[in-house]
Amino acid sequence: MTGDMLFGRSAKWTSHSNLENAKPGDLIEFKDKNGVAKHGVVVLTAEKTTIEQYINGKFVDGKTVMLTVCDGNSGGKVQWGTNYAVADILSEYPNSTLYSAY
Repeated sequence: MTGDMLFGRSAKWTSHSNLENAKPGDLIEFKDKNGVAKHGVVVLTAEKTTIEQYINGKFVDGKTVMLTVCDGNSGGKVQWGTNYAVADILSEYPNSTLYSAY
């Protein structure tokens, strides 16, 4: 429904797992290691950046894409401006799917 409002009902949607290719308007379905959908968001912005991550007992700099999204279920309300690093999404939801109408 959100995608229909953004791109029209005749939009040709594609899906894949490379969240680093997210663009504004894309939809992301967070899926756990078993492929079970846990949450969905609409991408507002996507920006490549370097972040410090704690990996194997030490801090390392890593490149990732930071997403700003709109999502629901935050106390029963829509929340605008939540930020996620793609690396963090994939560490908790490794089978997530990106849907795009571009």
